[in-house]
Amino acid sequence: MYKLRIEKGPEEGKSLPIPEDGLSLGRSSQNDVAIRDEMLSRRHCRFYFEDGAPMVADLATVNGTQVNGVSIQEATRLRPGDAVAIGVSVLRLSDENGEFTAPPAPSAVTATIPAAPAAPEPAPAPSAAPEPAPTPSEPPAPAPAAPPPAAPPPAAPVDLGFGPADRPAAPVRNSKLLVNVVLGCAAVVLLAVAARTLLDAPQSVPVVSAEPPPPPPLEFSYVKLQGSDKAVFRYQMDLGADGRLVVSIDDTAENRHVSKSSEPLDPEVREALSRHFAETHFASLRPEYGGRARENEFRTTRISALFEGRAITVSVRNFPPPEDLAALCDRLEAFALTELGLWAAAYGRDDLIARAVTEFNRGALLFEQREVKPANLYEAVHAFRAALANLDSLDPKPELFDKAVAREAEAARALDDTLADLEKTAAIATNTKDWAAAAAALSEILEYVPERTDERYRSAFRRLREVQERVK
Repeated sequence: MYKLRIEKGPEEGKSLPIPEDGLSLGRSSQNDVAIRDEMLSRRHCRFYFEDGAPMVADLATVNGTQVNGVSIQEATRLRPGDAVAIGVSVLRLSDENGEFTAPPAPSAVTATIPAAPAAPEPAPAPSAAPEPAPTPSEPPAPAPAAPPPAAPPPAAPVDLGFGPADRPAAPVRNSKLLVNVVLGCAAVVLLAVAARTLLDAPQSVPVVSAEPPPPPPLEFSYVKLQGSDKAVFRYQMDLGADGRLVVSIDDTAENRHVSKSSEPLDPEVREALSRHFAETHFASLRPEYGGRARENEFRTTRISALFEGRAITVSVRNFPPPEDLAALCDRLEAFALTELGLWAAAYGRDDLIARAVTEFNRGALLFEQREVKPANLYEAVHAFRAALANLDSLDPKPELFDKAVAREAEAARALDDTLADLEKTAAIATNTKDWAAAAAALSEILEYVPERTDERYRSAFRRLREVQERVK
């Protein structure tokens, strides 16, 4: 059995056998082995066997996985003695018998290397030692000839007693020099005056704003594709330049084909979506994350976006998406559910039916307790509608669908009748100038319709303020 030994990190010294079905490591306790290493992702890497050979795969993490110091992008085959670095932890793989081959110690390696021969010392530089005195048998060497004498410097001019008029050459040169100096100073003064005039003159240079132009609004395309040789599930969400959000779902297993489009989104809403991209560090993700697909199965998640003026694409194939990308996908899907009412967007048939049953039971309980709290009747209507939304994309429809249709109509009719009675009471009180009774009826409407975006709430609230002014 192959084993892993943690040679560095918080769990140093531990030995981890690798079972036949593999071993997952990470910071989360949901892994086969949890390591208290803050540099790890919650699900960091997985060791497994392929044709009997040990493999390691990085689970699309931020800090990555290195084998013998090299970052891996795809599943990599391991050999006994390989070092796998994750976070600040280093794990070494044993041989197939669970034995670890320790790397040679530095001293042993040094002992096997023959000592290099000492480099020869450089020959001493020749010194300027005095020549040996000549022996009597040798005639002395003739002394070198002396260099020729240097030319004498020019003699200083001697004043021979001539007056200024008797020495014409010097005054001529001095006068020319004086004239040149005067002309140079005049030129400098003229240039200074001209420069000052140009600087004081009004400039017609256009003023350029220091602020850069705002980046174009967010656009993106989000595709999630899962399938096998039996069925394919495809979810796509697009936000175009026109600001319209379009979501389409194709599920061949459940025979579901749904497509919905929104009105152009408000600039504030698009800005909120841009914040989702910024908060999940979308621009810093790697362009591609890939792994080995299981037999007859595949899955792809891809987001292409025009974000902050840059065209960015992040694609994940046959791998769990990294944490930041998974968080962004969840936020985008939740936004689509809210904006388009596609509550059933990312769920299979069994999950949708289970969610519908929960909403149906909640609506039935609220309807029974409608006398306890006026808002319960309003909430019951919306619970039944939520059950219908979960079942709307299924074909064929389950039996629960018809029950939800009947109960939603019953609850909506009861709410409409109650509001109609209160509206009638408020109108009669207003005509008879019974402002207190009108205010009481309008206030009760607000209790039955607690949602402030509902037009019935807004209408009753406006009239209630007018009546309160009358009471004052």
